[in-house]
Amino acid sequence: MIIFRIAEIMTRYKVTVADLANELEIQPNTVSQWRVGKSKPSIDKLNRIMNAIEDIGDSQQLELFPLNINDILSWKTEKQQKAS
Repeated sequence: MIIFRIAEIMTRYKVTVADLANELEIQPNTVSQWRVGKSKPSIDKLNRIMNAIEDIGDSQQLELFPLNINDILSWKTEKQQKAS
């Protein structure tokens, strides 16, 4: 199972729901649902999300902690997911 860590990334780089939604040209409710795990962005949106965070995120945080695909995605086996 692929886990999206949108909330963690948004917090780390000081990106608000409204700002990310605006940058991606989507409804803020969609970003909110991603943050709480009610829905997940499609894999094809991942590049757009990462580019948006690079564009609007806190520049000092991005310099100290460059955004990496591993920061936003993780993978767990079905067994690991059931144990959580």
